[in-house]
This record gives sequence, C-alpha cells and structure tokens, in this order.
Amino acid sequence: MKRKCLLVLLFVFCFSKLTSETYSSYELIPAGHWLYDAYFVLMAQEKKTSLMDSAPVTVAEFEQNFYKINYENLSESAKNIYDKIEDYLNEKKFCFNLGPVKAYLNLKLNPILLFKSNNNIDWSFATDYSGPNNSPEAGYGTSSNYMNSKFTKPIISAPIRLTVPQYFIIDLEPFIGKNFWSMTDNYNFSNLPLSGSDFDFLWPRKAYASTGLLFENWGVNLHIAKEGLQIGKTQTGSIIYNSTFETDAYVQLNIFSEKFKYILNAIQVGQNRYMYLHQVGFSLFNKLKLEVVEGTFVNAPFELRFLNPLMIMHSFGAWEQYISPFEEKYFGEAHICQYLAINFSLNAIKNVRIYGLFAMNEIQFPNELGSPSGDALPNSLGGQLGIELTIPYKQGWFLGTLEGVYTSPYFYIKQGADWSLYSKRRNMQGYGASPICSWIGTPFGPDSIGAQIRFGYNKVGKWNAEFDYLFVAHGINSFGLFNKKITVKDEYGNDIEISGYYPSVLLKSEQITAEQAKQIARQMSLNGTVQYTNELTLKGSYSLNEHFSFDTSFTYTFIFNNHNISGDFAHGIQMCFGAKYMLF
Repeated sequence: MKRKCLLVLLFVFCFSKLTSETYSSYELIPAGHWLYDAYFVLMAQEKKTSLMDSAPVTVAEFEQNFYKINYENLSESAKNIYDKIEDYLNEKKFCFNLGPVKAYLNLKLNPILLFKSNNNIDWSFATDYSGPNNSPEAGYGTSSNYMNSKFTKPIISAPIRLTVPQYFIIDLEPFIGKNFWSMTDNYNFSNLPLSGSDFDFLWPRKAYASTGLLFENWGVNLHIAKEGLQIGKTQTGSIIYNSTFETDAYVQLNIFSEKFKYILNAIQVGQNRYMYLHQVGFSLFNKLKLEVVEGTFVNAPFELRFLNPLMIMHSFGAWEQYISPFEEKYFGEAHICQYLAINFSLNAIKNVRIYGLFAMNEIQFPNELGSPSGDALPNSLGGQLGIELTIPYKQGWFLGTLEGVYTSPYFYIKQGADWSLYSKRRNMQGYGASPICSWIGTPFGPDSIGAQIRFGYNKVGKWNAEFDYLFVAHGINSFGLFNKKITVKDEYGNDIEISGYYPSVLLKSEQITAEQAKQIARQMSLNGTVQYTNELTLKGSYSLNEHFSFDTSFTYTFIFNNHNISGDFAHGIQMCFGAKYMLF
C-alpha cells in the first residue's frame, strides 16, 4: 500500500508542472471564515443588506456580491478592508498543473495546549448545557460548540484539492487528531493523541465536491459535502440551523443573485434520518433582508418528493403517513417533524446591523386549544435578536455586539428521540457506547435563555483582540429527556418501553391527568432547577506571516446551580493556546 502511494506521488511530481492559481470559482467558504465578517463590515458602512448570511457560499457567489460594493463610497479605513478582501481573493496558491486539472496539496500543523483549574466545570468549547443526566456514564455527551472551536482542531491535517478552476472542485482534509471524548476529558492538556483510544477515526471532517454555472447577475451551485451548514449570521450560533450540528452529509442546490436567493438542502442526519429544507430569501430596498425556511425532518428512508423545489412540504401531511396504529395510540404522530423559520436583517443605520431569527417545530393555534389533545401539545419555538456595530478603523474594524436567545422547553423536541431535531453519533474509540449529540440550532439547545456581549478590534490578516461575556440560563430539558422511558401495553398485550417525556404521550398513556399535561405543555419558563452559566473571555490571535499564526484564550467561568443541582456553585479558569503552521 505504501509503495503504491509513493508511486502515485512520484507520478504527480514527474508529470506535472509547478504553478500557482487563484481560488476556484466553486470552492466553498466555510462558516466562520473572516471573509464574511469583513464583507458585512463593508455592507454595514454602505447601509446595505446581503443574502450571504448563510454559509457556506462559493467563491463565485462571494465575488459576485463583493464586486457590487461601490469602492468610492467607502471611507479610507473601509477601503483598506476592501483591499484586503480583494488581495485574498486574488492570492496565488501553489499547485500542480495537470493540464486542465489543478492539484493543491498542503500541510497544516496545529499544536494546542489546554489548562482547566476546576474539573467540576466543562471546557468552554464543549460546555454541557444539557442538564444533570448528560454524561458519558448516563449515555449522552454534548458537542456544544465543539466543531466551531479553534482549540479542538487536529494536530496535523493535509488538505487535498483537485479542481478545474471555473467548473468543478473536490476538496478533502485528512488529519491526525484526538476524538471528542479525549479532547473533552477533564485532564486533557493537548490535542496530541497519546494512545490508540485517543485517535479520531471519523475522518475527514471536511470533504466536498462542488460545481455550478455563473452568469452576469446570478448563478447556480450544486455541491455535496460533509461540512457545517449555517442559516443566519449570529454571535452565539443560529437557532435555525447552526454549523455545530453534526451530520453525515448533505446535498445543496443554491440559486443566487444580489436580490433573490433559493436554497434546497437534503441532509442525512443518520441512518433513516433526513432533513429537507427550502430557503427563500429576498433583499428589499437594499436595507432589509427577509428569508423564510421550511423544513421536514423524517425518520424514514430517503424520499424524492421532498426535493421538489416548488412544493410546500407541509402540504404532504406526512405526519399521518409513517405512523402505525400502535404509535398513533400513544404518540398521535411519529417519525416526522415539521420545521418553519424566519430570518431577517436590517441595515438602516450606517455601521449597524440588526438581525432576528425565529423558528418553530410545533405550535398550537387558539382554535386547537381547549381540547385535551391540543392542550397537551407544547409550543416548541425559539427566538434570537441581535445588534452588531462595526466601525472601520485604519487596517481593520472595531466591533461591538449584543445578542439575546430564547428557546422554549420543548424546542427541537418531538414525541420520540429519532424524529427530534438533534444528531447523534458514536466514537469508534473511547466511550463507544455513548452518543455524541448536537442540536440542529443553537448549542444552548431547548429550555434556555442566553445573552452575549462582545467588544474587540480586528486588524485584517494580522491580529485581533476581543472581550466576551456570555450568560446562559438553562433548564433541565435536553438530551437527558431521551433516557426517560415508560412501560405500556403493545397491540398484543405485552409490556413494552416507549419514550415517556412528552406531555401528550404521558397523557395518552395515563401517566398524568389532562390538567397536568396542560400545565406542562403551556409552560414557557425554564424547567426545574435552572443552571446559570457565566463566562468572561479574553481572546486574541496574531499572524506572524503567511505561514505562522497563534491563537490564545483565557476564560473565567462561574456557575450557579452547576449541572442543575440547587446550591452547587463552581468556578474556575481555562486557558487555551494554539499555534498554526501552513506549508503553503
């Protein structure tokens, strides 16, 4: 095997030419990339909105929108940001010239050092907001913002890219790194795997193929990927769909222009677990962006009907089509979760962006209330509102943000775990029996109230410094609910266990009264003993040159009712340091 790999590499070196090329038109710009932040700084200065607040977008789409910015109307500081973006897009990358195909190879070294003073608090990159029943021993772990953190990256990765620059790209990133359980261990101090059980064998984390067509004022992109999706540009993570949501793969059709955008996503969350999403966005009067998202989560084999871009998925009435008579008796509906969301942003004041998101997977209208069945179904919804101030200054910009989040106790949650809006996967090594879980949206999950304040300065391509304060109040409804079972009779009179946490299920199985079910379902405040998490963070980064960069973070955490245990106070510091080297 090794000999074959060496022969392939030898062939590439011998029969190719060394050259340099700019970015491929259909390369995906991942969520969280600095290009989005810099672009939105310019749009805020122009008092214009943008449809590029969902990620990833292609280089072609980014360039089409970026080059519509009026350079002459920008301040001198904003022009500096514009120039930095343009320099980045026009930067030549080392590659092998194989005729029409370009091959890019790179090597990244990313050693990380970690320190935590108190083992009773969780790592800030994998904070457990999920209640007292969520631990490896209890059967669940939470990924939180794990996938977005700079301090959970593999120690070695080797990006490989094959592209026909204006038509097609294949991109993947094999790596050597620690798995989730090893990185989140209380005693972890580095991302260097030191034993066989430390290695992460779910790789590559990033892999995609992308193609499309580009016209004068609009374009089309089609890609299949294992990569983080994001709907809405937020600070703490989108309540609609966040890049921390771990999935097996997705396919996306994206039709884009400056004023209109349509996206169709077909997402495999797990075996026989699929999410289908339609997104339609409009830019109105250059100042207001409005987007509607309709989705269906199905715990069933893949179906073509949900791919029809012109159909309203709710019209299929799929909640009546997957359920057995036994399931209908206790669940009412099964194997299906409808999803609706609205996303807006407003740029009416110079250097200021106001944004809001709303999502729901269950809501009872007034005409549905008043009956035991309607009263026992909870309103499952969440809202997010934020304001972002960006002031260009010299070679970068000052940043100030304020964001608030609310999720109801049963947001993302349905009668059964397999059709609730979360993902789960197993580690091949270490705690293999315990699923690693993530919610489709905000890492806070359901049953939460959160707020974040940020202040900082970013000098593009050189350094940034930032102060954050994060507050999260979290009730007890989260992954731990899925462990709750009740015993009922099946159609043959035998005892069988089913999920027993949803108020309508508890009512139908005669575990509680109609009044008790109504009380649980109609409650919109946080459940149980509320955990109050506070995090004060100083963080920054510095780029020595195009090859070397450094990241650091210092966090002080103090928690009241830690792990939802009344009176349990915990506090401590966390320090993270990362260095990065890129060969090319």
